[in-house]
Amino acid sequence: MPATEPPGPRGPAQSEPARVAAVQFEPTLFRKAENTEALLRLAEEAARGAAVAPAYPGRDVPGLVVLPEMATTGYVFRDREEIAPFVEPIPGPTTQAFGRLARRRGVSLVIGLPEVDPATGAFYNSAALIGPDGEVAGVYRKTHSFHCDTLWAAEGNLGLPVFDGPWPGPLGLFICMDAGFFETARVMALAGARVLAFPTNWLRAAPSPEWRARAAENGMAVVAANRWGEERGVGFAGGTCVIGPRGEILAQKDRGDGVVVAAVDLAAEAAPAAWVRRRPDLYHALARHPYLWPERFNFTGLGAGRFALSAASEAALEASGEDHLARLGSRLPGEPGARVLVLPPTREPALVAAAAATGTYLVGSWAGEVRLVGPEGPIGRYRSPHLAAAGEAPAAARGVVFPTFDLPFGRVGLLEPLDLLLPEPARLLAKEGADMILASGVWPAELDDLRFLWAERAEANDLWLAVAVSGSPGRAPGGPQPDAAVFVSGERGAELPGLPGVVSLTGETGPGSPSRRKDRLRRLRPDLYLSLAEPSP
Repeated sequence: MPATEPPGPRGPAQSEPARVAAVQFEPTLFRKAENTEALLRLAEEAARGAAVAPAYPGRDVPGLVVLPEMATTGYVFRDREEIAPFVEPIPGPTTQAFGRLARRRGVSLVIGLPEVDPATGAFYNSAALIGPDGEVAGVYRKTHSFHCDTLWAAEGNLGLPVFDGPWPGPLGLFICMDAGFFETARVMALAGARVLAFPTNWLRAAPSPEWRARAAENGMAVVAANRWGEERGVGFAGGTCVIGPRGEILAQKDRGDGVVVAAVDLAAEAAPAAWVRRRPDLYHALARHPYLWPERFNFTGLGAGRFALSAASEAALEASGEDHLARLGSRLPGEPGARVLVLPPTREPALVAAAAATGTYLVGSWAGEVRLVGPEGPIGRYRSPHLAAAGEAPAAARGVVFPTFDLPFGRVGLLEPLDLLLPEPARLLAKEGADMILASGVWPAELDDLRFLWAERAEANDLWLAVAVSGSPGRAPGGPQPDAAVFVSGERGAELPGLPGVVSLTGETGPGSPSRRKDRLRRLRPDLYLSLAEPSP
């Protein structure tokens, strides 16, 4: 489907909304019995809100209640010996107590707790799924450890399972830091999951863009149950919520103990699916782990130094005029030869002339390609394989599909903005050592609510991202969303004084810099991601 065409109408819904609830709670460390008693009261309230709702034609599916990570014990344990009195097997006393509630109220329930495996003695940060019959129906063990987990818990060894049964779903489970890695939710989505239960002890602002991204990129609901308050100097964010399939917040609680309840649409499609097509045949690098060792082993000889990265909106380009690109380039921060400007769709001759005149690296798009030019002339181009019509092999498949280009101050990758609807392209470029990703092209107005994905792609891959787009026909001039943005590690670029519509950030690369270390990528679990490169059924 061409990038400028809106998605066609969806067929008749295949299900009615299902009821889900999430509990927010502040446990007290070392007070497991008191915590359990308080949680049972909150879970009772949540169960009343998530009463049986018709989730599928012809059969009633019980609602779902999700409780936080490590809900009965607290979280910040210093070592294995300290948590040992509080671990338990699954099934065990905690699941039995909450199982009685689930059976009495006729709901399914997910609770986070520290588990001991009786066969091995290993401890795990786990979540248990309890069915409406009160029995344990599934267990998930956290696979991407936060540093507190590493003091006492083994990494999860049960994979990324999906559970089908008498609850809204099929249902996937993941825990806290797992949400920072798109692969967890994507693997479960490919296995059929429609709802993700998400017990968490999230520290940063919540609801997080990462939570919303996991929902939107897969067209799934996320039921996020977070704790709040402070424990041993660690602050927890609250923000418990239910997230819809476009990343929209359906219900939210900021602080304090309490419950949120919402109805979720199990028939929703992933918003990206109407605009871009996954290419698992191109994703085999997702199973590689190039950052398992320090970057010097795989990424030597890259350029290094300071640079300025900027992006210009369509309005800024119109104000300057293509004949005045050289004047615009000369007013950017940074020194000649160490600055990059990303533009919305622009004619190639204007870029070549302006790059040569100002010593600026310029990125624009035309004729279905994103192109990079420098002071010395054209450097590289990229054609998205994700925008190809069904069954058509992309031209890029004849060469390097996701190419990178080395500039004096770093390695860059190019993307079409619609590629950012998918999590895979940015990850693949990051695994090739890209310090920055530069995206120029069209962003239809129908997708404006998904622009939050841009910042998430930058942070999730430890790189800079600059995006400059033109809107689809009908976008109001100077609409509600800026058409140019620059991001790095949660920071957003600021508009330059005297240059309306031009945003910029300065940075530096070199051995040990964040874009070279890629700390987030070091914590990947590629052994769990093999299905990401398997053909779709």
